[in-house]
Amino acid sequence: MIIIRGGISVLLALVATIAMGLPAQADALWLDQPLGQWNQQGMAIPQVGPASNEPSFDPRCLAFTRPAETPMDREIESAGWSLFNAYEAGWGVTLLTALSAYDGMCRPSGYHAFVFVDGQFAGTLAPELSSARADGALSATETRVLSDGRLSAMFVRYADSDPLCCPSRPSTLVTYRVDRTPSGPVVVAEHKTEVPR
Repeated sequence: MIIIRGGISVLLALVATIAMGLPAQADALWLDQPLGQWNQQGMAIPQVGPASNEPSFDPRCLAFTRPAETPMDREIESAGWSLFNAYEAGWGVTLLTALSAYDGMCRPSGYHAFVFVDGQFAGTLAPELSSARADGALSATETRVLSDGRLSAMFVRYADSDPLCCPSRPSTLVTYRVDRTPSGPVVVAEHKTEVPR
């Protein structure tokens, strides 16, 4: 039997050291396929599912949660999400990010970027949730409203052998257009390209 002296901090440091050497899983993702269409006119805001709605009990993480400021923010919160990061807006397009949980180091887990057009929900920038330090994670600080009806988002890519700290593959930049239709606005992914790190 090994007895660790020095308290919980030694144990946490050991776990963190082991985790640093573990590779990130790089499974086949939507980014590896031809771009499809996951958003639909008039769709509802996705609800946070019970499995992903695991609250973080560390009050320090709550400092990263942004309070609701707009009716769109309140719609996202009503669907069970917690807002984080600043929103971006222009040309009637509003882009905001929200998460379902934080990991043990207060990084966002299970998050989406949501798009509203003229105050109406128009879709998300990915068909799947992102989590920090995972292959295909949306870089929430690299989402942009480019112009009237144009957006872009960067997604981080890991190789199978990459440690969680250090993705080595080129990131994937996806560009989108917004179609304003009689049935409501919708975000459409148009193009993706690799961006060297």
